[in-house]
Amino acid sequence: MKQSEHGHAWRWARIVGANVALVVVLLAALELASRQLVPTALTEPLIVDRFESWLSSRELDPLLFWRLSEQKAPDGTVIINELGWRGAMPGAKEADEYRILSLGESTTSAVRVPFEQTYSSVLERELGSFEGRRVRVINAGSSGYTLAQGVALLRRDGLPLEPDMVLTYFGNNDFMRVAFRARRDAAFNDSSGLTDLELQRRRRRSWARIVFWLHGQSNFVRWLQRPAEELTVRLGRGPRVPLEDRRLLYDELRRLCSENGVRLVVAVPIYREFDRHAVLLRELSASGELEVIDLPAMLELERETPADRRALFFDKVHPRAELHQRIGVAVAGFLAANAAASGLER
Repeated sequence: MKQSEHGHAWRWARIVGANVALVVVLLAALELASRQLVPTALTEPLIVDRFESWLSSRELDPLLFWRLSEQKAPDGTVIINELGWRGAMPGAKEADEYRILSLGESTTSAVRVPFEQTYSSVLERELGSFEGRRVRVINAGSSGYTLAQGVALLRRDGLPLEPDMVLTYFGNNDFMRVAFRARRDAAFNDSSGLTDLELQRRRRRSWARIVFWLHGQSNFVRWLQRPAEELTVRLGRGPRVPLEDRRLLYDELRRLCSENGVRLVVAVPIYREFDRHAVLLRELSASGELEVIDLPAMLELERETPADRRALFFDKVHPRAELHQRIGVAVAGFLAANAAASGLER
């Protein structure tokens, strides 16, 4: 390179370097000034319309939208672990352990039922051990979760735990209108009108991940993104997980488990007054695409008197401890009867 050309390139490098330094200094000044003049807290993960407990018990998750906040009893016992799941953090998988990851919604998490009485805990006790391997069931349920959130959770947090089996329990929330989630997922007001899968796809983009990171690190960015005093949510009429998305998600769930050598078992959830979720699962079971435990058919609650059936639920959806016991026993019986498929024997 000639000396004149070298000098020209050097001058441009100095100009660019000076401008970059100026921008860095300006941004640092804005950040410091914003922290002093307009300190801005992290965005609340939820817009609370009716349930104040939602805000105090949940925190923001960019991909899962929300998760349960870590919680301990006064004696230090872990109630909700740092992943937002019930019980203590799952440790490294032991050599003699058969690990089941129990994914699901509020019925799975079952915060109104003692931990040892949830169907996941009942399942663990009922199965005991197979072929000298102790069965461990990890309760990874969370209130308000859909199948879309469950698949994302499995991919990001579940598979690293090396489960031998994944048991799912998703239904009612898939059919809720997107407005339910939009009212609660307040992050940057980008969720209005989108299905769960659409919003997850948006938030997987590089720019979205960068924005979330900056939001957590920079007071100035949080101040720029601060919501209006009254955050307007466009109320969509469609379901959070429409039928075509449910099919795609079950295909993805099956693929993830197959590629990682994990047995997938799908439970047909049982509710007091809802059964629209069952049609697709029974169709996929009949076609051999999924291994399905049909809990409504197994437990035959329609044979109960209306009063007895109501007594098994807190409301139209959530089972009480007695029904959790029945669900856990039914799932354990199904798995024991189909031990050959899982490679397990008593």
